[in-house]
Amino acid sequence: MLKSKDTVTWFMNMEDGDIASIAATPLLRQISSMSSGKGLPEKAKVEAFLKLDCLKEGWQGIDEAVKDKPLDWTLATHISSMCHSKGIPEKAKVEAFLKLGCLKQGWQGIDEAVKDQPLDRDLITRISSMCNGKGLPEKAKVEAFLKMGCLKKGWQGDDEAVRGKPLDQKLVNHISTMCNGRGLPEKAKVEAFLKLACLKKGWQGIDEAVKDQPLDRAVVNRVSSMSASKGLPEKRKVEAFLKQRSKNAQNDGIIL
Repeated sequence: MLKSKDTVTWFMNMEDGDIASIAATPLLRQISSMSSGKGLPEKAKVEAFLKLDCLKEGWQGIDEAVKDKPLDWTLATHISSMCHSKGIPEKAKVEAFLKLGCLKQGWQGIDEAVKDQPLDRDLITRISSMCNGKGLPEKAKVEAFLKMGCLKKGWQGDDEAVRGKPLDQKLVNHISTMCNGRGLPEKAKVEAFLKLACLKKGWQGIDEAVKDQPLDRAVVNRVSSMSASKGLPEKRKVEAFLKQRSKNAQNDGIIL
């Protein structure tokens, strides 16, 4: 939090009580993450953040209903991840994000249909990973990402064929791994990656031979791991890696 001469000077002039109050906060790590490079936050802003009812366990939009509930530490951590170095967010922005219908379990494009459903925690984990240090994403961008047909179970290039299908959570996880800290990727880039013939089962260098085959999940898993935080890799790089892998396996007498 203290990364410049000005912030150090400001820190030295702070009241002991305010410093002690910030140091004693139960979410010190999260506060520190959001305040990285911003200097020590004001006591009032820290207290306001810790009092947010929308960060309490079980919040569904009604503050009064959770007034005696404890803070949801996992949720607060996700918020701090997205707001890394962005400062402590205002109540309105945090609430707006947590009220997004698209973040609720079972969302298929209609907010009203999931109004009483809880948040999809796995999904929030993926969103916070991609938006690490990018701030709380706008509704339009989150919805656009979650509406991608290519991220639904059984997608083979035709969005219409998977209408009504649920998200492929494992696939979303792989995409979020590669896009960690890079923001929500564009549809064209995700589709281009998932259409790569070299990622399909049985690929041996000829795309046409595997055009009707499903994705080789083991290969996608390895590629996403190696490309963690590097973004979605280009076709030539993935192909070059898989061709070399196949060649090495053949030399070692391993059947892939």
